[in-house]
This record gives sequence, structure tokens and C-alpha cells, in this order.
Amino acid sequence: MSGKEVSKRESINLGQIIEQALSKFDARLKGIENRLSQVETGQILMDEQHAPAEIGQLGGRTLSTSATGAVRRDVKVSFCDVCGKRIEEENLTLCYSCGRKLCDKCLIKLSADFLCVECLKDRLPLSKKEFKVLVAITNEIVRIGEIEKITKIVEDDVRSAVSNLLLLGLLRKKGISIASRLEVTHDGLEACGAYRAVYYTDEDVTRFYDEMASYLGEKVRR
Repeated sequence: MSGKEVSKRESINLGQIIEQALSKFDARLKGIENRLSQVETGQILMDEQHAPAEIGQLGGRTLSTSATGAVRRDVKVSFCDVCGKRIEEENLTLCYSCGRKLCDKCLIKLSADFLCVECLKDRLPLSKKEFKVLVAITNEIVRIGEIEKITKIVEDDVRSAVSNLLLLGLLRKKGISIASRLEVTHDGLEACGAYRAVYYTDEDVTRFYDEMASYLGEKVRR
């Protein structure tokens, strides 16, 4: 092959490369002109819509394009499924049982799990009376008469609460027969912590805590 033929072929290849580059540039230019035309005619290039994520659904972002070329970004915003408070993604916690989204004020920890109030009550049903009796015994108020005085619960209901707490494994009897003494188990301590978050706004429980603190203070001073 002569030098002239090689030079001619190289010129053809270079011409094809330039032609392809110009074609791509022309396509991009047309795309820009089309977008500018959409702006001038009032068409939306990027629309962002915010909507709350459904119960059990996490937040996120998705992009979609319409037939006219407009781009829309859908943003799912996370809210607490219990109180409705907005939750940032880094602070999002899901209920271990039902998958509801929980803020830091609505999540309740039981053992290693985070639960909502409803799932806590399903897993470990505990009435307010039983909770007060359990808290009293946790603070070494173990005699029925003492518990009745502090909790303002009648004796029969105190005994019923104690029986149920024993069945749930939240209390145990330490010692033999008449000399036995009520004692809170590890599960009982965890139940106290979990249900404290349930009843922390209850005025009756608040008064109970105040009276118990006063009673314990008097016992120390004696």
C-alpha cells in the first residue's frame, strides 16, 4: 500500500470521527434548545412532590419522567406512626413487632427490642394497678398493708396484682412458707422500665411516685 493510500484512509477516518463528534454535539444542542423552549412556554422541568410515608413504609426519593420530558421527584417524608411527629432518617426506629415508625418519645425498649405501646401491651399486658404494685415492691415496699397504703389500692386488688405478677414471672417468692419474701425478677425490672414510659404522663401515677418518695424518705429518717 502506497503512502498516498494510507494518507487518504487516515483522512477518511478522521473525517468520520469529526462527523460523529459533531452529530453528538448537535444532539446535545437540540436537547438544550428543547429544555429552553420548555422554560419559555412554562413547562415544568423538575417538580418535587412531598407526601407522608404510609404506616410501616420508610421514607425515600424516586424520580419519574413524563411524556413531555418533565422530571418529577417524589419524596416520602417519615412521620411517627404513633404521635405524628416528623422523624429524620437517622433517628428512625421501627417497632420490632408491627413495623410502625417510632420517634424517640414513642419507642419503648423491652429486653433488646423496641416496641410501640400497643405491641408492648400485647406482649406483656400489665394494668396500672399491677404496675404500681410492681414499682412498690421494686423499692422494697413488700408488705401488703404498706403496698395498700402507698398505692391507694384495696387489699384484695393488691393480692390479685401480686398473684398475676408472680404468674408473669415479674415477681418471685424468696424463702420458705410464712417467712417468704416478695422479690422482683430481672424481667420485672425491665417491665418497670418499659411501663414507666407508658404511664409517665398519668397524674395518678405521678402522685403515687411522690407519695412513695415521701414514704421512703420518712423510713430513712426513722
